Amino acid sequence: MNTAHKITTQDKYFLTVEITDYFGVRTEQLELFVDIGTKPTVGHYIDLFLRHYDLEVELKNIAPAMEFKILHPKPQGIRVLKAIRLSRDWTYKPITKL
Repeated sequence: MNTAHKITTQDKYFLTVEITDYFGVRTEQLELFVDIGTKPTVGHYIDLFLRHYDLEVELKNIAPAMEFKILHPKPQGIRVLKAIRLSRDWTYKPITKL
């Protein structure tokens, strides 16, 4: 049995999301972790929305902001998610030694 674990360090990003639901529009800030040396992609956003909101989404529009459509919306749930802003957290220092 191989007990060696691969230590991966990650960069931290803040994603500002505009959420349009049945009752109105609001914004939230989510944390997105990406392996060092890579940039966040649409796949990272889709995985983040699936984990955080438990929603399956697909990319609807790219400009002026990435807009994601909900595949199976609930009757009074979220309708649209827009990725407005992505910024890197330069103060984040991952633990690399235990």
